[in-house]
Amino acid sequence: MNNLGSMYERGTGVAKDLAEARKWYEQAAELGNEDARANVERVKEKIKKKAGK
Repeated sequence: MNNLGSMYERGTGVAKDLAEARKWYEQAAELGNEDARANVERVKEKIKKKAGK
């Protein structure tokens, strides 16, 4: 799930979609993936910055 989040965050093999990336990272984090927890926070900041533009 963390890898799917990464694919959506970067647009690797799928359309780039930060909201979808966040969804997958959150699911992985709920299962205890520590990397995914950090990724959720990073993507939240990216979404916040994008909204501020």
